[in-house]
Amino acid sequence: MGLDRPDPLEQPAVRFALVVSFAHGLAAADLISATVFQRPSVLSSPLAVASHLGASFVAVLTLYVMLRVLADLPLRFIGKFLGKFEPGPLSAGLGGGLGLTLGVVILRGLPPRARLLDDPYALVLLLGMAAAAAAAAYRLACAVDFRSPAGSGLVTALLIAPFPLWSLLICLWLRFFVIPGPFSFKSVVLYAAAATVMAGGTWLLARPVFFRRLPVLLLGATLLMAAMAAGSLVSRPAAGRLEPRGSKPHPVPRVILITIDTLRRDGLSPDGSLASISPAAAELARDGVEFTRAYSPAPWTPPSIASLFSGLSPDVHGVNRRQTVFPESAPMLADFFAEAGYLTAAFGGNKLLTRQRALSRGFDHYWFPEGDTPHTLGVAALTALLGPISWSDQQRTEQITRRAESWLRLHSDRDFFLWLHYFDPHGPYIPPGEFLPENARGRGVAAGLEFERGKRRARPFYSRKQQNWIRELYRGEVRYVDSRLARLIDTLKRLDLYDDTLIVLTSDHGEEFWEHGGTLHGHTFYNELLAVPLIFKLPSSEARTRSSIPAEVSTVSLTPTILDLCGLAFEPSQFSARSLADFWTSEAEPKSPLPAFSSSPLYFLNRHAIIENGWKYIRHPEPRHDELYNLKSDPAEKMNVASIEPERVARLRSRLDEHREQSRALKARLGIGDPADPAAQEEMQRRLKSLGYTR
Repeated sequence: MGLDRPDPLEQPAVRFALVVSFAHGLAAADLISATVFQRPSVLSSPLAVASHLGASFVAVLTLYVMLRVLADLPLRFIGKFLGKFEPGPLSAGLGGGLGLTLGVVILRGLPPRARLLDDPYALVLLLGMAAAAAAAAYRLACAVDFRSPAGSGLVTALLIAPFPLWSLLICLWLRFFVIPGPFSFKSVVLYAAAATVMAGGTWLLARPVFFRRLPVLLLGATLLMAAMAAGSLVSRPAAGRLEPRGSKPHPVPRVILITIDTLRRDGLSPDGSLASISPAAAELARDGVEFTRAYSPAPWTPPSIASLFSGLSPDVHGVNRRQTVFPESAPMLADFFAEAGYLTAAFGGNKLLTRQRALSRGFDHYWFPEGDTPHTLGVAALTALLGPISWSDQQRTEQITRRAESWLRLHSDRDFFLWLHYFDPHGPYIPPGEFLPENARGRGVAAGLEFERGKRRARPFYSRKQQNWIRELYRGEVRYVDSRLARLIDTLKRLDLYDDTLIVLTSDHGEEFWEHGGTLHGHTFYNELLAVPLIFKLPSSEARTRSSIPAEVSTVSLTPTILDLCGLAFEPSQFSARSLADFWTSEAEPKSPLPAFSSSPLYFLNRHAIIENGWKYIRHPEPRHDELYNLKSDPAEKMNVASIEPERVARLRSRLDEHREQSRALKARLGIGDPADPAAQEEMQRRLKSLGYTR
């Protein structure tokens, strides 16, 4: 069909609408692609769909302007100068648009969340290929007569294109997130209704009476999506004020547990001094006690956090790669606080802990971001231009801190238990530039992004200089988190809460940096993964005789210790480890209460480790592969002395057997062992894959 005027492109509103329509269409297609091929669970929220659609629209429009300036306008000038062809009025739109489409394909080949200028070769390739596509499309556009019925119809189709694409996106959203699974009568009716609305709406928009208002509709949709995209960059406020449960005041009125993902013990103090890299953590240690030889019960997040919150060893709760859903029958730390009348809240950033039903039980408010962030153009471009912002599922340190501060202001007059789980310094290592050394800030974070993308564990891929820079990026993330801890401490002091609050700081596990030939975490039992910080900032009423405790302890003891300090009733026999509360009050030199056990690595589930009296024994299925290290004389664990200490190996192996038997008995007594929900298991396995744990 034609338009009212002979030349539709004489109308500035139509020319503007064409550009906006193209941006809307490509943004919708981008999100359709992500929905079909990635199915990121974050898109289960309608607001998230609209926000990511808006982000992609902004990115497409920005790249369109860039390509028009760099490719189309110079071509128009050259065409006029050479007199070879007469530029058509739509050439800028079609030329830049098709060039942008090819550019988007190339852009997807860049490292995720990379800054374009950190990769000049990819940037030159992107612009060169896009310019070539723009030139070809430009020359083709010059030959089209947009005054003809066919040309006018093409303009109409381009203007209407976003609306059927949006409708298709809605259908896909219904299919994957609202009514997934086998087709039913309800689903067929909904899809038929959506298809009818899509066809009818497209037909109506092609009518002249509606078509004349199309630029206004597109402009309204643009403003709405831009507002949603901008709103997603700002942390949403915490939940509203909660009403107390009517309990009496508690001996320890406020408890804050802070777990920092992937923080190895020496990550806080590379030179042995906490203040050198983490002054906030050092302040907590000065006001309490620090366990200098604390160990994680597992080298990766799910089994470690399950132990930390349940007081059970991995051999009891059974969380591992095959069983990744926390057991429902095990009481969790928040359950005790909720039963005692505390208000409870949790803010964190690890997708493996999102919607963990057993873990979230007992919390009045549980905020862990939903699932995966889709790898859309909007996410990639905005994060590339603006750095690690809320579009990234990896960087939520600022959001967590803001939400915690808001929640504290609302509930400063209540007794509460608050858990904060910071995802940094987990990969990718992309700290804000101000937390890198001044003489190295210009190097950027592309190395950390590429390192995470490659998931490389072998030494030959990186030179010594590159390895040192990767470690520096990791330390930059530690500084970043510590700076937010300092702000949180200041907030507590301004609210007059700090002195009487019990604050516990620890980690789920550490990170490898080629100490034993590998990187990342989850795979071994060496100290770079098991040695974690453990600091108790005590309430002012709690007496202490020492501030540094060298005893070997496990973070499995954290739950009984916190309950003991708060005077909450519990049965010691229901835990795998005992309370550590008497370590800083006893006049006698503290000794390790029990060996520290570790198990449930990501792979090789039949491997176990024990740390006792300065020795670490790692048990393998084949005894000839067993490892034994003297941590006092060989803290780097470079010399395996299992072959020359057979008696010690036999004794430690026997201690492991005893521990496993005790764990089986406790597991049976607690009723743990029911098969996990298959749907929950499938969802958790998908999250493991998205984080690079599995392939």
